[in-house]
This record gives sequence, C-alpha cells and structure tokens, in this order.
Amino acid sequence: MGPRFPRTATNIIVALTVVAWIVAALFDPTGKAGYVLGFIPARFSGSSMPFATAPAFLTPLTATLVHSGPIHIGFNMLILLWCGSQV
Repeated sequence: MGPRFPRTATNIIVALTVVAWIVAALFDPTGKAGYVLGFIPARFSGSSMPFATAPAFLTPLTATLVHSGPIHIGFNMLILLWCGSQV
C-alpha cells in the first residue's frame, strides 16, 4: 500500500462527505437536515424533537455529513484534505 493509501482514504472521505451534502441540499431545501442529522446533546437527555430524527447514538457520525452551506463544506473539506493527508 505504501504512503499513497492515507491520501486515497482522505480523498474518499472527502468525496463521500461532499456527495452527502449535495444530496441533503437537493432533497432538503428547507435546511432541516442539520436538525435531523446533527449532534444535539439535549437529545441524549431524553428531549424529543417535533419531527423524525436519526437515532441519538448515530448523530456523532451523521453530524459529520451535515454542513450549513457551500462555504462551510468547502473550508471543512479543504482542511480535511490538508490535515488528513498528513495523518
């Protein structure tokens, strides 16, 4: 595998995250994806949301796929590429 595997893995993670963001942006123009998939600590104490959400134990993972806009995901993916290829 050599030194190229970490960069390939980082590129795959970035691509999957961008695709997930595009799908969320296309199918959820209201922007509720952040509430449905986001990490909201109050949900672990039993608080309920007025709409269907992802199970609370999955939200640390699903929150990584939710971004608020193109600038947010752009800078996050830039930093992920920069830092991820070094790790």
